[in-house]
Amino acid sequence: MKGVSPLVSYVLAVLLATVVVTAVVLLVNAFYSIIIQDEIRRELTQVAAQTSSKITEIYSISKVSKASPANSTAVLLAESELNLPSQVVSRNYKVTLLSATQVTSILINLTVSGQNTTSASESQTGKVVAETTEDPIISVEYDVPSIDVDIQGRSENPSNTTLRYYRYNPNGTITDAILIGGYTLVGQVTVVS
Repeated sequence: MKGVSPLVSYVLAVLLATVVVTAVVLLVNAFYSIIIQDEIRRELTQVAAQTSSKITEIYSISKVSKASPANSTAVLLAESELNLPSQVVSRNYKVTLLSATQVTSILINLTVSGQNTTSASESQTGKVVAETTEDPIISVEYDVPSIDVDIQGRSENPSNTTLRYYRYNPNGTITDAILIGGYTLVGQVTVVS
């Protein structure tokens, strides 16, 4: 019996030490994950805020222009480089612009079962959405101040991102739009079925 007791004590000690070490490793890993996610959110918020600021800047410069494009043409009024980081916390990300005018007009004129429904929108602001494309997937939305131009587009490689302010005339109605990325085609939602 004397030989068995130290062996059992040793096995229990090793088992207890393994459980404690595993618990500590899991706790440190969870803490590290929370810190990384917070850092990603902070950097994505900075990217979105910088993009929103540039949108406001390019808007204030271009809106006063008197340029009037001919029918079925567009005029580039201004463009600005964003100079965004290539990665946030060693992860790739994308930046998307969502225009308020398109989304709110769709929601306000919604018909359900033949009856018109009204939707009280909280605000008429566009949004800049910055989102990681690698694990962990984290998305940050940042409001763009109320401006009366459409903002649209997506940049998959934000380090080489350009904002462009276009004035276009698709069918006799002059409209302004700010595009992000390499897009030169402006789209507008007119009917939702």
